[in-house]
Amino acid sequence: MSDDRSQVGGSAGPWIVVALLALPVYVFSTGPFVWLHEHGYLPREVLLVYLPLDYLCRYVPIVQAFFIWYLDFWR
Repeated sequence: MSDDRSQVGGSAGPWIVVALLALPVYVFSTGPFVWLHEHGYLPREVLLVYLPLDYLCRYVPIVQAFFIWYLDFWR
């Protein structure tokens, strides 16, 4: 019998690397998106992509402090 993981595409290692590289891009893209929204280039609905970060900001004080600082930089 063969290992099912080898048939499906190998290990999860490459996907973990992609996720770890994409996470900072996702977090740091909030600044430009807020700037674009506040200057009328993006509708409010586009910001729904950032609801998970909004949730973190509400319940994790250090995350909230970071985003207050970071988004003020973009305003």
